[in-house]
Amino acid sequence: MLAGLVRNPVATNPVDHPAQAIERRNTVLDRMAELTDASGAPLITAQQAAEAKAEPFDKKKVRESRLGCANSTFPFICDYALEVLKQQATSLGATPKDRLNTVYRGGLTITTQIDPKAQRQAQRVLSKRVSPKDPAIGVIVMMEPNTGLIRAMAQSRPVMGLNWRKGETFYNYAVGKSQHGGDGFQGGSTFKAFVAAAALDQGFGTGTTFKVGRSRNYQGETFPSCQGSVKVTKRWVVDGPEVGTYNLWNGTSQSVNNYFVPLEQAVGLCPVVKMAKAVGLQPASGEDITKLAYPSFTLGSVEITPLSMVTAYGTFANRGVRCNPTIIKSIKNIKGEEQPKPEAGCKKVMDSGVADAVNKIFQGPFTSGTLTRSRIYGTTLAGKTGTVPSNKAAWTVGYTPDLVTAAVISYDNGPHFKKFWKGHRGFLHGIRLPKSGTYLSGFGADAGWMLFKPAMTYALNDIDRNTQFNNPPQSVLNGETVDVPSCSGRGPSSCAALLHAAGFSTYYSKQYHPTIPAGGLIGTSGGGSAGKGSQIAIYVSKGPEPVPTVPPSPTPTPTKPGRGGR
Repeated sequence: MLAGLVRNPVATNPVDHPAQAIERRNTVLDRMAELTDASGAPLITAQQAAEAKAEPFDKKKVRESRLGCANSTFPFICDYALEVLKQQATSLGATPKDRLNTVYRGGLTITTQIDPKAQRQAQRVLSKRVSPKDPAIGVIVMMEPNTGLIRAMAQSRPVMGLNWRKGETFYNYAVGKSQHGGDGFQGGSTFKAFVAAAALDQGFGTGTTFKVGRSRNYQGETFPSCQGSVKVTKRWVVDGPEVGTYNLWNGTSQSVNNYFVPLEQAVGLCPVVKMAKAVGLQPASGEDITKLAYPSFTLGSVEITPLSMVTAYGTFANRGVRCNPTIIKSIKNIKGEEQPKPEAGCKKVMDSGVADAVNKIFQGPFTSGTLTRSRIYGTTLAGKTGTVPSNKAAWTVGYTPDLVTAAVISYDNGPHFKKFWKGHRGFLHGIRLPKSGTYLSGFGADAGWMLFKPAMTYALNDIDRNTQFNNPPQSVLNGETVDVPSCSGRGPSSCAALLHAAGFSTYYSKQYHPTIPAGGLIGTSGGGSAGKGSQIAIYVSKGPEPVPTVPPSPTPTPTKPGRGGR
């Protein structure tokens, strides 16, 4: 029958056109009975042909097979590897079409770096917490920072197909649109690492301090950018539970929003987005990330890919050397000979001392901050949580010098789930996913203890955990020290202008003073010098402290005589 269908597979499809298919089958059988082999004997006898023709066709026995990578044990890894070969493996052909033809017809043996054990464990972890049928998406990606080789790439919808009700998809949620990915996910506070790296690179030290309130409206404020100053023209209120004075150490460990926005403002948007691009962060859309320099950048307002997130954090882990992600371990031709393969193109993109400082500072979330629940015994980890505004996604990125892992849980913005999310405006905050039953707080720590910790712990079993981060130079941690100009003889507003010109930000603190009249300048904080970009307090007099008045003693009220009591 198969031989008979070749002439016109559509018109003689036995499932749709059984009579035509059987007719073609019988034609082949008749011809086989006519033909002879080398000895002159017929290929089949007339009796064999008659028996074969009598065999009925049962279309219920037909099993449709999936095409291409859909047949793979790890279909999205297969698909990504195929895209890499098509787009990058120039040794296989001059054009993408030529390369695919070589892959399909060249008899190649292509090996990926994926660790099947780590991949299966990551998949088990995801499947336990986020069902394919849930209106949410979970992703785990692992990469070796010093080679760029991808160790695992798992998602909560592991089956490739069109039936969304069964949780099937054709999107690889770990990658960008050019490689069959989706819209990406906003990074939330994971972007604070790029602000910190840019700040350290520009001479800002860990002692750079800002006074933080629970809420701050940045409307009317300006942020330096590559194209000039960007002014916040609309109301932009940034909230957070923290109140007090914060530096880069505790501002990072506690993920203080109103510390990092002023730090970004002091450093400037241009160095921040250039740092993010240099270390490998990429929007899912494929846009140049430096064109997306907005004041909200430090809060992760750009939709990026999990794969580029492990690339970026992997650059810190690799002491400033960026290795682009690569999944192809080897390509061998039909003779077993090694062929050129796409390389990671490892390149130094930032100062190693700055990277070491980032690694030191970002151990804080694990030791005393938002990731304490995700610590792994016996392993020094650095990383960051990320919570997207309105709790639309929760991230954890963590790494050692040898392995970096990104885990994210996001709401699904697809049309099939619009009705569901319309009734849950808090998105992942305080919600129980309907299919898996997983309860989500909506914060980045969810992705930490639920996904990152179990997957990373398992994967590290194959890696030497004794590898330690390098201690950063004290000069990088201290940063540049700048003289605080004297405001003697000036008023508060004139003093503020002088401090701003010297590169400091300011805030007013009103205090009583016995001799300086209300509104007069008492002085400033910071002494003779302060860390570059620090916030300086301007102390303004409220006048002499009022003398408390003593109320007159009350006149005793006469009492009527009566019996005593206890």
